[in-house]
Amino acid sequence: MEQASQEKRLMTEIIKYGKYALEMEMKREESLIAQANQMATAFSFSTAALYILFQIGLEYYPSLSSTFLVIAIAPITYFLLLSLLFAFLASWRWNQGSFHTAGDFFNYVMQHEKQFIEEDYAFLTEWKAALTEKHSRIYTLNNRRGVFIRISMWLFIVVLVLVFIFGTIALLKIGGII
Repeated sequence: MEQASQEKRLMTEIIKYGKYALEMEMKREESLIAQANQMATAFSFSTAALYILFQIGLEYYPSLSSTFLVIAIAPITYFLLLSLLFAFLASWRWNQGSFHTAGDFFNYVMQHEKQFIEEDYAFLTEWKAALTEKHSRIYTLNNRRGVFIRISMWLFIVVLVLVFIFGTIALLKIGGII
């Protein structure tokens, strides 16, 4: 009797841990999706600024040829779009599965009624399995989101470097240095 009580207590603590771990993974998911949305916002502002500068360059600075501006804008736009794509993929609501409905679980218990009556902690075992499956799926999806966000950020850094390079060249052309 004492052994069964200890096993049930241990399983109860495992369930508590599983619930906490799942809760933390859900918070991580929310944070990653928010970060991906911030990347998409940065993309929007960057694109607007880029095309405004493109129009200003065409209109007011004859030393900047349209060919130069197109050559400058094309790779920047390409990497901005790639950055947006990965930010979008990171914010995608991937199928993460869900817990069984109460009706489905009831039917499962009724099909295995003898096991649930005889085993002192059969319900705890089912809880553990459900939590483990859900946590595992969200953990995998969050890791994927993290990779997509890192790729999106690196692509955005490439954009910033290109803007710096082409911006410096444009300023030198406007100043008549080159």
